[in-house]
Amino acid sequence: MDACAGDATTARPWTRRTRAVGWSVTKGIVAAGVQLLNTRGKLDVDARVAERWPEFAACGKGEVRIRDVLAHMAGLPCWAGFERVARLEGAWGWDDPRAIAASLAAAAPVLTPCSVASYHNFTVGWLIDEILLRFTGRSARRLVNEELAPALGLNLGLGVVRPRDRERLARIVVPYGVNDPRVAAVERETPLGSPAGDAALRTAAAGALYRGALTANHPRFLATGQAACGAVTDAHSLARLYGTLAHRGRLDGRAWFSVESIAAFAAPAWHGTDPLRGTPISRSLAYQLPTVAEPMAPAPGVFGHNGWGGSSGLAVPAAGMGFGYVTNRMDLVNQQRRSFELVQTALRCL
Repeated sequence: MDACAGDATTARPWTRRTRAVGWSVTKGIVAAGVQLLNTRGKLDVDARVAERWPEFAACGKGEVRIRDVLAHMAGLPCWAGFERVARLEGAWGWDDPRAIAASLAAAAPVLTPCSVASYHNFTVGWLIDEILLRFTGRSARRLVNEELAPALGLNLGLGVVRPRDRERLARIVVPYGVNDPRVAAVERETPLGSPAGDAALRTAAAGALYRGALTANHPRFLATGQAACGAVTDAHSLARLYGTLAHRGRLDGRAWFSVESIAAFAAPAWHGTDPLRGTPISRSLAYQLPTVAEPMAPAPGVFGHNGWGGSSGLAVPAAGMGFGYVTNRMDLVNQQRRSFELVQTALRCL
């Protein structure tokens, strides 16, 4: 079932095929790509990262495995000196991901690796991208755009390069003013110079949240296709992807993911309090799991990933349902309210 409403731009209504930036919904899409490789025996998630990326062993990171990176347990939710290679506003520096990866490899972890999960907002994208290049010879972008999306018939991808394709995207808008006190209250949760602020790539004292959200319209952001936040997708494709996982890995009569890989990738890896933010965090091997703060869907066994501003992609195995919601209306205050209400309605319909 598909439903759409509103405008993609001031001159174009939203349709079933409208694609929008998904922000952290991207993490679940890339996770599915990694899971596909693992199912095919092309990537061992128990391998140490430094086996193929020896520079990463610096500063005590030698025992970090690929699974630790996927579970946000690499100890690098932020790193010292990030502002010299990557900033959020204008996606400054993002067109040189190898330089960012080298900076991360040389960095000292801010948390003890493999011991605790802390949300790696952006760093997980650059880490996974470099790991894929080192272990498989292909980037996250190639994995998603050339293998995952065509295999499952998905209208999604990492990044958009051609101007005419960018023009077809839903344009991101923020339904608050830059000085709105509600946005300012949320912004205070990631103070400039704090570890949480550094994890958000924050380099401005005020208005960073508002301007950061609008970075999704920037040609450099769109062209980069960052593996933690740079996917563009329609809601139908998200639902189709997660519906495949909810149906024991099968789509159109063919098994794409093994039952064993779904169980392994969706199994809880960490549940507790994020030490950088003081908020609940629950991660599987590669996906986000529900918490009190983000219940995701009122059903057992749910996994997937929410995105900044309200987008969401979920597998609900108990109902045999995949769910996808994308929006260009970045709600910076009531993040997941709309997607949670929609998935509740969908489950009631079943």
